[in-house]
Amino acid sequence: MYAVVAAVDLYEDFVPWCQRSRVIRRYDDGSFDAELEIGFKFFVESYVSHVEMEKPKYIKVRLV
Repeated sequence: MYAVVAAVDLYEDFVPWCQRSRVIRRYDDGSFDAELEIGFKFFVESYVSHVEMEKPKYIKVRLV
């Protein structure tokens, strides 16, 4: 389950209504910033979040 949640750059392939998912910056500590675009019919929103992970303990996501 951890690997599925951590695979942010692949969300567009399997998360409903996710039209685009990409890692836009990686940090030396293993964290990264990711941009997601969510859309349904004519509604489309995108946002950037900062993701911190410590396998297999946690995945922490913060909107930036």
